[in-house]
Amino acid sequence: MKKTILVASASVLALSTSVFAAPLTQHTATTFQSNAFSDQGQAKRAGEQIKNKFANMSSQELRDELPILAEPQSVDEDSIEINDMNIQVKEVALSNNDVQYRAIVDVDYNYTYNRGGQEG
Repeated sequence: MKKTILVASASVLALSTSVFAAPLTQHTATTFQSNAFSDQGQAKRAGEQIKNKFANMSSQELRDELPILAEPQSVDEDSIEINDMNIQVKEVALSNNDVQYRAIVDVDYNYTYNRGGQEG
């Protein structure tokens, strides 16, 4: 009888430990802005450069550039990936007679982390 209870208790403990150790995926987004330009085309090109920079980064490089909300040691470095990027060009009024343009790049990304703060 004691042996059965001990085995059942060990099974429940193993099951609950694996549930808490399961990796979680964080889906998030951030925005980057270019400098202001006098021409919409220049702003659009600056946005394309920002987009291309992120598109060509490794997961480790993305970790250094993107805001990661989880504890650093809990993030799976190889899991950081960009899902989507969008560029908008916005007018910026620097003064009454000076309107310039700035690229806004929205970056949607995700990464995997372990809740317990241990790397997986």
